[in-house]
Amino acid sequence: MSCKYKEDKDLAFLRYADNEMLDILVKHLTLDKDGKKRKSESLIGNKDFIEANGDYRKVWQLIGAEIQHYGGDTIEHLAKLIANPFVDNLSPL
Repeated sequence: MSCKYKEDKDLAFLRYADNEMLDILVKHLTLDKDGKKRKSESLIGNKDFIEANGDYRKVWQLIGAEIQHYGGDTIEHLAKLIANPFVDNLSPL
């Protein structure tokens, strides 16, 4: 199953991430703590992901879609906090 990336200003930082940063995300999204493939991931078998041959900058939107899909709000919320750590902590004046 392949997920489709939905435009999200809080995940737009992925577009500017270097390959090393994206590699860390890919590992967390595709492998469990024992290094085994996660059953719920959809990246490893994706044709475009395979063709990128480790150049994750070419498939940042697939990685973003996986974040949006995998683990629901938990991973997406974490990515948003990394992108902008102060947004959720602001209180109205």
